[in-house]
Amino acid sequence: MNEKPENRKTITIKINGKDRPFQNKDTDETVERNQPSVFHKDQNNEKKEKGVFSEESAAGQEAELEESFDWILPEPEEMPAKNKEKSVFTFQSPLNKKDKPTSFSKSTKTKEGKKKSLPKEIVASIFFAVFFAVILGTSFGFILLNMVSSDQTSTTNGNITASANNPPNTDGQASSATEIATKADISTYVLQANVFSNEERAKNDQKKLTDAGTVSQIIPIEEQQFLLLGVTSNLEDAKAWQKQVEGTYAKEMIFNGKKVENVSKEEKAVIEGSSAIYYSILQIVTSAQFDKSISADDRSKLEEELSIVEEKKISTITNEKIQNMATHLAKGGELAMKLTTNSSQKEIEAVQQQLLDYLANYVVI
Repeated sequence: MNEKPENRKTITIKINGKDRPFQNKDTDETVERNQPSVFHKDQNNEKKEKGVFSEESAAGQEAELEESFDWILPEPEEMPAKNKEKSVFTFQSPLNKKDKPTSFSKSTKTKEGKKKSLPKEIVASIFFAVFFAVILGTSFGFILLNMVSSDQTSTTNGNITASANNPPNTDGQASSATEIATKADISTYVLQANVFSNEERAKNDQKKLTDAGTVSQIIPIEEQQFLLLGVTSNLEDAKAWQKQVEGTYAKEMIFNGKKVENVSKEEKAVIEGSSAIYYSILQIVTSAQFDKSISADDRSKLEEELSIVEEKKISTITNEKIQNMATHLAKGGELAMKLTTNSSQKEIEAVQQQLLDYLANYVVI
């Protein structure tokens, strides 16, 4: 019996989807050599036994020839869709053909069909990155929420405090102490009664003057207590006054200015405009006291400047010293506007008292 070509052992190689058959020449030659020992039936028994053995060997070889391999080589870049299938290697046992062939299959997936899995390190890195991003975002959210809540609370508290302590200004809004005022130097001429290093002694002398009906004020400057009786706009009038009051001394004094922080808009206006009001009042009272004449220009100037210390503006001031300073200027300006060439000494002293009180508050602000 002749062996069919299709039963021969072949290896099929598929490269880029094309079949390229390959035959094992050694196997074909072996089959041809073994064929006579299998199919000569006219020989003796020994040869028949050998023929049987050869037939069994041939049967084994025939079974082996029935085995086929499909060897699929993947394309360098991308394989066709029809090749993305599993390749199966099947082994059939030649010893027992009645049994079902024992098969061993190995499944592989192509480059595109393979299910990729990320390394554990990358998975851990992604997990921790997401975890910390969530924590960081949550933290920033709480911080921003607290900041907004704090701002709202501060604004609310500020409005309540302003309503309780600060009367509303002309615009109906609460005053805020966020301004910086510049207090100017005030240079003036004074009639000084005495100067003390002890405040108690200064107060005792002041009481004596008050009992005698003389106006006075204690002004602390550089740990000294200056007891003043009045002020003038020039040194000549101050010296003339000195001659009228025994035990006094006429001289020039300078009250140094400075920066005043944390004041409201209204308080800043009073601090920075108060020196001009003082000079205008001082000019009128000096003219009325020594010259017995008052200039119309001086009156107009003072009337204009007094708008800074109007009563409704003073009511918005919360700083007690600044409020007292503004109040003394307002009263002194009002009294100065009423002075005439025939004003009494008492009317002039009333204006002098307001000016001295203003200076006492001005130096301690």
